[in-house]
Amino acid sequence: MIVYPIYRPSNRSSLIIEGGTLAWIDANLPVTRGTTKVISLERQVRIVAGGLVFAGVLLAHFVDPYFIWLAGFVGAGLVFAGITDFCGMGLLLAKLPWNKRLSGH
Repeated sequence: MIVYPIYRPSNRSSLIIEGGTLAWIDANLPVTRGTTKVISLERQVRIVAGGLVFAGVLLAHFVDPYFIWLAGFVGAGLVFAGITDFCGMGLLLAKLPWNKRLSGH
């Protein structure tokens, strides 16, 4: 494993590690892991999309048939995201507070 130091004007040093984090761990060097667990953004998108589709179907059945458009809109968004690799819902979810990294990490 080769480690290259990078010095920044802020007096904080960073490292480029050949072999990445796994090489660092394999060399039995200290690793500080975060204690908070956040659901991955991909899973958050699936949870929200599934919830919106389910809500749209329930609302269409019990309230007004036009709510089925909610399920259709979410389905169309998923198809669009799959084709273009652009997910607007993912971008919105990424801005939520629990998906923000603390400064300095």
